[in-house]
Amino acid sequence: MSIANRKRELHRITTNKKFPDTSNTRYQSHSYAAAELIAYLDLYVELVEETCDSKKQAGYNHLEQNVAKGLEDPSTLAEMAAMALYGLVVSWPYLGIVRGNGRGNVVNLLDPAIISLHRKLPDFCDRIAENPRLLLDENISASEITLDGKPWMDKMLLISICILASEIPDLELMISAMFSGCADGWRQFTQEFVPGGPFDRLTAEQRSRIFIPATNNPNEGALGSWRVNTRFHPNGTASGFSNKARMERNNTEMFIEKVCIDGASGNSAKFRQRLLETQQERALAMQKKLADAEKKKQEEIARLTAVGLIVNRAKISGMTVAQLNDQLSIHRKFLNDEVLLNVLQKDIKLKPLKLSAVLAAVTRNEERINALRVLIENMQGINTNLEDPDNSANNSPPDDEESEENDEESADYDDGETY
Repeated sequence: MSIANRKRELHRITTNKKFPDTSNTRYQSHSYAAAELIAYLDLYVELVEETCDSKKQAGYNHLEQNVAKGLEDPSTLAEMAAMALYGLVVSWPYLGIVRGNGRGNVVNLLDPAIISLHRKLPDFCDRIAENPRLLLDENISASEITLDGKPWMDKMLLISICILASEIPDLELMISAMFSGCADGWRQFTQEFVPGGPFDRLTAEQRSRIFIPATNNPNEGALGSWRVNTRFHPNGTASGFSNKARMERNNTEMFIEKVCIDGASGNSAKFRQRLLETQQERALAMQKKLADAEKKKQEEIARLTAVGLIVNRAKISGMTVAQLNDQLSIHRKFLNDEVLLNVLQKDIKLKPLKLSAVLAAVTRNEERINALRVLIENMQGINTNLEDPDNSANNSPPDDEESEENDEESADYDDGETY
């Protein structure tokens, strides 16, 4: 299954982007990842299920099971939704401002607009923490609720969260906790911006001579990448690193694939399409196989229920091989016989062995069978009283002779009844 293809089919989204690189803790990668999962939750649940069904051995491994549980867990979804909303109204607009809104300008941290922005942040987060319903109102204007007052950067995300809100009971509490904690964090890390703080005490001359970049992107982006590159490629050169970085930044590899490979023969695209189709076919085949197995299992349970449990030893001794097999299955599947559960039925091949196994199981499970007998009799008594409530009240108690006969019948274990 291709997430990009499904987005195109269901939502007409034609832009292809990779899943946020959370493994490398890139800036805002976790809020972007939370937004992606929340906005397209059904698609990612479908992807996990199809991936598991398309394997030769169907089922979840440990990692896949944790992912599947997380995508269905209300608490996890509440955390992701709160993180995504914080990114939508605070983090993403904030980063856009301090990075120059894509104009390539390096922003000075001492710019009056930037100082005003940092002073605004704690109170802005407190306002949302006190009234989280503001973020769950589809009709509210973005100018009232986003940090920069600009249109939503991801309208699809907001709609998805509003739809999911009824299924996430603690969403408002989680939003309040998220924004309240962020407000405390902003106050702690922006003390130099407070009125009367270090920045306010600078003279006009000092302000004109000091330039503090609002981000350390140049350092993190270039020197940080070079440090990581030299760790894994100690013999690499600066020129080779520069060429590789330029290729990745310009997305040269995708251009080559599009123009020189896909544009010429389309073999790569055809291969990916065949791969997706094969995966879907295998997933559908496995789902049908599992459904057929479950149907067969239910039919077998229904058949064994109709056959019933026989406890009369004389009747058991006269059974055929097929009837003995049915009794062994009943003891194994319905009474969870501890001995038969550890033995494969096909290993008990001869009829005398099957007969001995059934008789031994009857003896082992005598207590359970008696409890079952009492339960059935009680249920029958309840049904009789429900059908004729006056009957039980008006009937006289049995005389002593009838009572003794009933006791004798109850005490006779091998009465030949079927359960």
